[in-house]
Amino acid sequence: MTERALGNAASGMLAMQTYTETVSNNIANMKTTGYKEKKALFGTMISHDMSRSGSLSSSSGTVIPTGIQIGLGVKTMGVTTIQKQGSAIQTENPYHISIQGNGFFQIELPSGDIAYTRDGTFEKNADGALVTQDGFTVMPGINIPQDAIWVKINSNGEVFAKMPGNIEPQNLGEIELVSFANPSGLESIESNLLLETPASGAPLAGQAGVEGFGKILQGFYEGSNVNSVVAITDLIEAQRGFELNSKAAKATDEMLAQLKNIA
Repeated sequence: MTERALGNAASGMLAMQTYTETVSNNIANMKTTGYKEKKALFGTMISHDMSRSGSLSSSSGTVIPTGIQIGLGVKTMGVTTIQKQGSAIQTENPYHISIQGNGFFQIELPSGDIAYTRDGTFEKNADGALVTQDGFTVMPGINIPQDAIWVKINSNGEVFAKMPGNIEPQNLGEIELVSFANPSGLESIESNLLLETPASGAPLAGQAGVEGFGKILQGFYEGSNVNSVVAITDLIEAQRGFELNSKAAKATDEMLAQLKNIA
């Protein structure tokens, strides 16, 4: 009995530790561009059947209605990502763009691999290329002439530049978006970047503003979708859960000591 109770309490404390780690990471990223809130998910562990439901209780065929099943604790099933839209934060920087709806930007890493992000705080580098804050190229590559008077990025991701002496703006290309069947399956790496995994599925490319893809908003970036009030409530809940499991372990230990004295 005591071993099961101690195991239950220990598993509960470990679960609340995972819960706390997840919530504290959300709080740490409250101001992170494009960050999506994480939620820890928990499930029951296997139960010990002392008397199985539906088994016979006598030779006359009487069936036990409920049985005796003692749970063996809790385990972490996963940490999922809440894909809710973050608020649009205005900067008036013409190279900052936000996705209003579904989709991810494509970023070429120094290795040549492609990463994905909701962080649209892009800048123009010395060569005129549109890059991330780490200097990684936004795909497909957009090069902005040094003498451009202004740059316009429309809701479909098309990039235009007004050039000296030209009446019509010049089309510099289009920022293409991609979507995933399961965006929560993407692997998070540093600098707000994500990588494709077998769980996410392959990227599906498309134009911003068409069916299945969000629109582009110039001069804004997407803020974190973490709700500070909910996060603090979750943190308190995790702390209380850990304390309760700790008390359960202490109570079990005291019961064990009393049983030893009786024996």
